[in-house]
Amino acid sequence: MSAPPKRVPTRSLVREPIRVVVTGLGALTPAGAGIAACRAWEQAPARYGQQVPGFDPAHYIPSPKLRRSMHRSFELVVAAAVEAMRAAGLPDAASIAAAGFPPARAGVASALADLSPLSGDLLHVLEQIEVRVEARPPAGGADPAIGQPMDHPIAWAQFAELALHQLHPFRRLTLLANMAVAHTSLLFGLQGPSFTFTSGAAGGMQAIAQAAWTIAEGRADLMLCHAAESPDQTFAAAPPPEAAVALVLESWETAQRRQAPILAELLPGAAAPPAGAPGLSPVPGFLAVLLQVDAAPAGAPLPLAALRGVSVPQRPPLPVLGEVS
Repeated sequence: MSAPPKRVPTRSLVREPIRVVVTGLGALTPAGAGIAACRAWEQAPARYGQQVPGFDPAHYIPSPKLRRSMHRSFELVVAAAVEAMRAAGLPDAASIAAAGFPPARAGVASALADLSPLSGDLLHVLEQIEVRVEARPPAGGADPAIGQPMDHPIAWAQFAELALHQLHPFRRLTLLANMAVAHTSLLFGLQGPSFTFTSGAAGGMQAIAQAAWTIAEGRADLMLCHAAESPDQTFAAAPPPEAAVALVLESWETAQRRQAPILAELLPGAAAPPAGAPGLSPVPGFLAVLLQVDAAPAGAPLPLAALRGVSVPQRPPLPVLGEVS
C-alpha cells in the first residue's frame, strides 16, 4: 500500500483592486461649456434659475424624435457625457469598440434630482378641471396644487378627457430618472453595469464611488459617470440653475493600452467619508470632484474619501477567491 500523498501548504488568494483612472471630463453650466467656464461659474455667486447659454440639444442629440421624449435634465446630461467621452478619445460607439472595450464591460452611473411629476403640462391640465368640493377633504386627501380631491369620480373623468388630448403618450418617459442612463448607454453602446442615484446631495459622490468600485472589483473596464439638474425639476420658490457634469473612469491597464491621457487616479479605499452636505442636488458634490481632478497634477492619486464633497459609501474588503496549492 502506497503512502498517502504529501500535503502541500495552501495560501489564500485575495484579489488586488484594479487601478482606476480618470481620462475625460465634461461640464455645462450657466457660464458655458468646458471646465474653465465651469470653474469660473463655481466661484461666482449663485443665481437661481440660470440656464446654459446657447445650449442646443440637437448638437448632441440629432434625433428630433428622441429629443421629444427627453426632459431638459436628460438633454443636459447627455451633452455633458458627450463632452467627457470626446475628451477621453471615445466620441462614439465605434471608437469604444475599436479601443477594445467589450460592450458588456462598459457601463454608466448617473445622479439626478428626483424629477417632480407635476411638470408644467400636467399642471395646466389640472387647472382646467371644473369640479370643486367644499373644504372637508375625502379619505384620499386633496391635491395641494389645485385644492380639490383627485379621487372624485367626476374630476378623474374630466382629467382623462383633457389629458387624452393635451398630454404626450410618452410623457412618463421624460420623468423617469433612470432614463438618463438609458439615453447615454444607447448613444454609446454601453451594455455593462448601470446605476441611477436619486439620493439628493449624496447622489453625485455615490455615482462616482459606485463606478470606481465597479472597475476596481473587475466588473467593468469603462464607466461613464454624470449628474445634472435644471430649474424645471422643482416648483420651489428658488429653483436651481442648470448644470450638467460628467467624467470617464477606466482601468489603468486599458488607459495605458490605448495611450489615453490619465488626468488622475482614484483610490476608492474604505476610509471614513467626509461629512455630508445638505441639499437636494447631486451636482455640487460631483462638481467638487471634477474640479479637483482638473486641478491635480496629471496622474495624481486622489483618495475618494478625501475629496471635498458629500458622503462616499464605504465598501467591504474585496472577496477571497479561494485557495491555491
